[in-house]
Amino acid sequence: MLVALLGDEVQPFELLAARCAMEDGADWATRALSSVSPAEQPREVWSALKNRCKAECVPARLSSGDPDALAALLRYCAALAGALRDQGELLSSTPSHEIQRMLALVGPFLPAPWDEVFARACQCASGRAD
Repeated sequence: MLVALLGDEVQPFELLAARCAMEDGADWATRALSSVSPAEQPREVWSALKNRCKAECVPARLSSGDPDALAALLRYCAALAGALRDQGELLSSTPSHEIQRMLALVGPFLPAPWDEVFARACQCASGRAD
């Protein structure tokens, strides 16, 4: 349904933001992030989470708006946000300006405390050079 509303050229994180912005988005995000602690974590914890979630982010499933794939993408983004907030480290080869855009787009739709985690990480990403 999200793809039908947003079009074929939409990026996966845009689908994620749209899902989080839906009426039940905060509840959905809370369930999707229930296995992840927003507390400060060592790099190894964020890296392991990122790697697990990356394997679940199958492009074909993401592009169709599959809810399980979007939940995995949200946890992947949470791992990137956590590492940026806690260590100032970008755990991705994606340019920091693209990560910042994703954090800025998704973060405001997340429930507390994840909205603040994403906001702090977005600030960290903005100070990085690609």
